[in-house]
Amino acid sequence: AQKNLQYPAGSIVYLRFEGSGFSRQWHPFSVASCRYEDDLRLLIKGLGADTTKIGDLQQADVVLIRGPFREFTPDFSRQQIWIAGGIGIAPFAGYAACLAHYAHGRVSVFHFIEREEQKLSLRTYAGRLPAAFTETSVLTPPHTLPDLTAVLSAAAQDKDAQFIACGPPRFMRYIRLTLRHAGVDAS
Repeated sequence: AQKNLQYPAGSIVYLRFEGSGFSRQWHPFSVASCRYEDDLRLLIKGLGADTTKIGDLQQADVVLIRGPFREFTPDFSRQQIWIAGGIGIAPFAGYAACLAHYAHGRVSVFHFIEREEQKLSLRTYAGRLPAAFTETSVLTPPHTLPDLTAVLSAAAQDKDAQFIACGPPRFMRYIRLTLRHAGVDAS
């Protein structure tokens, strides 16, 4: 089978659903699969008019795809600290699935969720992961900012770690501001 070498983890693709009842607008999604897998996987939260109807697609319905557009690439020679808000876990799911193909150090994932059913175990999703891979899910009440104590502790332990965050805009602003105040390099 052909591997998905053209859709690297963490990239963004835009989909347009051509089925009956869909808006035919383009929607962005993060690639949540490894480029060495046979299938392209996306994690889609049923939130809008189109994404709540994805289950209604029929076999003959057309879904158009644009991309991929590269967002970021982890530097696996450094410790990785990934911070996800809700469905922002999607690109990290793809990178976790690819860890077997990279030489890497420690990877720590902090996933902030509003409800227990939003929890996604990357260990289960991605399969076999290295012993130096840790993941923490933190329940955060809706409309509140997450408690970043554990993230800041990780920052204090390794100032050379690469921090990558993905999530809603308010979440991202808060993460950047908090890390900057903790002395983490903006890059």
